[in-house]
Amino acid sequence: MKVESKKELVQSDAQSIFNYLANFNNFGSMLPEQIENWTSTTDTCSFAIKGLATLHLNFKNKTPYSQLVIEGTTNLTSEKFELIFDLASVQQTQTEVVVTFQIDINPMMAMMAKNPLQNFVNVLVQKLAEKFAQ
Repeated sequence: MKVESKKELVQSDAQSIFNYLANFNNFGSMLPEQIENWTSTTDTCSFAIKGLATLHLNFKNKTPYSQLVIEGTTNLTSEKFELIFDLASVQQTQTEVVVTFQIDINPMMAMMAKNPLQNFVNVLVQKLAEKFAQ
């Protein structure tokens, strides 16, 4: 299953956004209200989505100023998932950001998870845009 956020135009250069996203300590402010038990270091984080799942994340790949691939696990399935941030410079001070969530799960589980995951990736990209609009 693949869920993609809406494209968001962030008012900053790709390098600044990349550097911000490359540190999990910055992620706490971008997460939805339903998040609890947040803990982080520069390279890892874990949190619970109230009433749903506990997630553990770490960086799998960082391509400077264009893409961050985060690998994660959850207590709901043995399958690993990926959270991908794609950055594309539009102008020197504007970057288009898209967040993609990918996991290989059965169709029944995918049906139940699609809407919450869609909301999750949209909130991430929206909060990132708000952070850089300040």
